[in-house]
Amino acid sequence: MRNHCLILTVLLSAVLAFATACSSAGNGAPNAAASSSAATGRETAAYGLSQDNLSSEELSSEDLSLIDLSYEVKLLLDPQKVLDDDHLLKEDWKQAFGITNDYLPIEVIYLETSEKDFKREGWINRLRLKSGKQKVECTFKKRYPVTGTEIAAACEDAKKDGFVLPDKTDKETGDNLFEAGIDWGYEEMTLSLSAKDSSKLKDNESLASLTDDEAKAFLLKAMPDIEADWKQSQWGITTLERSRTVGPIHFLRAKGNLENQNVTIEIWPVMDKDKDEEHYIVELSFKTDDFTTAAEGKAQIIDYLDQEGILLHEDSLKTTMILDAWF
Repeated sequence: MRNHCLILTVLLSAVLAFATACSSAGNGAPNAAASSSAATGRETAAYGLSQDNLSSEELSSEDLSLIDLSYEVKLLLDPQKVLDDDHLLKEDWKQAFGITNDYLPIEVIYLETSEKDFKREGWINRLRLKSGKQKVECTFKKRYPVTGTEIAAACEDAKKDGFVLPDKTDKETGDNLFEAGIDWGYEEMTLSLSAKDSSKLKDNESLASLTDDEAKAFLLKAMPDIEADWKQSQWGITTLERSRTVGPIHFLRAKGNLENQNVTIEIWPVMDKDKDEEHYIVELSFKTDDFTTAAEGKAQIIDYLDQEGILLHEDSLKTTMILDAWF
């Protein structure tokens, strides 16, 4: 009898273990990554998640698995430690980050009102011009904060506002005007929905040549209907007409490789209006279409940067800092 009980106990444990494994497998990549990261406190901290929201059912939502989402991890480096006197990466850090090509200069202009009406509603409107290009990139971005890891809840908020999120199973058809991505900083996530268009410059060689009215014209021509009629009919259009240009801001971008990830390094100058001087933001980022790759890559890169003592333990808020400096 004792042996029979032991056998039954073993069989029951095996069945329970199998059922648990099947349940985890059916929950999708995010939950699998969360289970892996829960193994040690160090990995959990590196993911920027707590034990509580690692178990969030939002990540395993069936609807979320159908959304065509990208994940961009963004981490800040200490400019005092990685930049030289010319505000470029020190040579040893260029080598450490696997940067072999020259920097790509990029100009960017934001359009915003003095009261920051767009930012208050979660919208960002910008023009961007890469060195050597003749086409201006127009970007319209709507951001939704993610509570913990509840990505599906943020997506649901976007749907309620009228957004059509890109579908993995139907990329060729449907109204997929906006691309959907998760910006994953040191601690927080944000759902970012972006629509893009491009227009060719006429005789202007840079964004600095554009007047306020010319800059507005680029965006007015391509503004999505959902932003144009955001709070009421013509809200986006009338708000843009009241806006003024912020910039142009000239930043540098470099491509490299770190911890088996293709990374991008950007160096942004930001004017400190209180001290009337410039300071610099250095952001390291990488992008992937897979949650697990993002989570594991983030943990590995954070571990490396922390060992080198160059990681800033805070989220990247470039646009907020820039707008605050101008208004």
